[in-house]
Amino acid sequence: MFEKVVNRIEPENENLTRKLWDPGDYIDNHFFQDKELPMKLDNADYLIDAFLVHHVIDPAVQADRQAEQSTN
Repeated sequence: MFEKVVNRIEPENENLTRKLWDPGDYIDNHFFQDKELPMKLDNADYLIDAFLVHHVIDPAVQADRQAEQSTN
């Protein structure tokens, strides 16, 4: 799902975005906090895809800021 989102948003600093991405933090602290468990795998895949984009944009923005700071 992460790859799918990265391809959709096309971050300017893709390698740094990948380094900043923490899937464990997303699953542990964002995704399952408000969801009922257990859930079916198909439902989990759908929800991860639907909400993941916002959590990939954050490291992409952070990567852009870091790249900008390193060139200054």
